[in-house]
Amino acid sequence: MARLSERQRQAVDLYYFVGLDVASVAQTMGCAPGTVQATLHHARARLRELLGDSDD
Repeated sequence: MARLSERQRQAVDLYYFVGLDVASVAQTMGCAPGTVQATLHHARARLRELLGDSDD
């Protein structure tokens, strides 16, 4: 997680560890829900890249 951007870490933390829904994460971060969804998408892709995708 340390290698994600600050924004990505915040979104991942709020969504997965705190358990907020996308709308609540968006409100907390001061952005649109679509931005949160895109940020989570990019964060998951980055984590897959860093950890290696074993589905190959």
